Amino acid sequence: MTLRQLEYFIAVIEEGSFSQASGRLNVSQPALSQQVRALEETLGAPLLERLGRGVRITAAGRAFLPHARATLAARSQGDRAVRDAVAGKAGELELATVISVGMGVLLRPLLVWHAEMPSVTIRMAEFSHRRALEEFAAAGGPDLAVGPTPIDWDGPTVNLGYERFVLVLSRDDPATSHVKPYPGATPTAALRSVGTLALRHLKRHQWVLFDKANGLSEIVDGHLAASGLTSTRASLRTTQFMMAANMASSGMGPTLIPANVVPADLDAIVCEPDPPLRRSLSAYAVGSLDNLVGHFIDLIRQHSGALGT
Repeated sequence: MTLRQLEYFIAVIEEGSFSQASGRLNVSQPALSQQVRALEETLGAPLLERLGRGVRITAAGRAFLPHARATLAARSQGDRAVRDAVAGKAGELELATVISVGMGVLLRPLLVWHAEMPSVTIRMAEFSHRRALEEFAAAGGPDLAVGPTPIDWDGPTVNLGYERFVLVLSRDDPATSHVKPYPGATPTAALRSVGTLALRHLKRHQWVLFDKANGLSEIVDGHLAASGLTSTRASLRTTQFMMAANMASSGMGPTLIPANVVPADLDAIVCEPDPPLRRSLSAYAVGSLDNLVGHFIDLIRQHSGALGT
């Protein structure tokens, strides 16, 4: 049974004859008749009674007709749903990311997306660690994953740029006197930063750091150790970057977080560490990066000022 056979059967019923239906469908009458007979053979019962000048539907045909129409209607609705999804008129886009990227990098692109395509729902899965994100993406969970550039990925990948990490210190921290202003303009990926601070000036500090459950822990702890702060002590470990920023601004010790998640109203000194810490971000997936997925990647590139190149 094919959709074409259903279409031919319905046309014969609506036109009242094979000749009229063949003209409507622009097919030869023998070809039309052959397809209807093949449908009847598949169903095991005659659907039409052939008369001299027309046709008459049988009891079996009357029973089958509403199902044939429903099947063609479902096909039409499916075609329309696909066209609308491709055109951005309807549908759903499944994204996956790490929490810091979702709060910072994706905020503006998501707002623009909603303004452009309010009928396309965004379903977002957020993870605290890059490995969990990559495992979810590898299993085919999302249409698109946005996060730290995966180390080993077989599918399509688009580099988005990098995010800068910044230090957050309380305004009365003595180390702030060592902050060096930028010689030129402030980097667009760290607009709240007032300059750079050599990490050697923070060797004796206790730090606000991240719990091991948060993927930022590996990045921050590793960078501090590589910069010579091998015996860093934590005054607090938290899973939340908002808690880290607030506690650091209140005097519990400096913290190191992505610049794009620093609260705009945070009363603190914000500066970049020296040596600097940056993280490459990418969009990647198991499937293709076209249509709606490709458009969302374009929005990240156009509207996420939180990323450097």
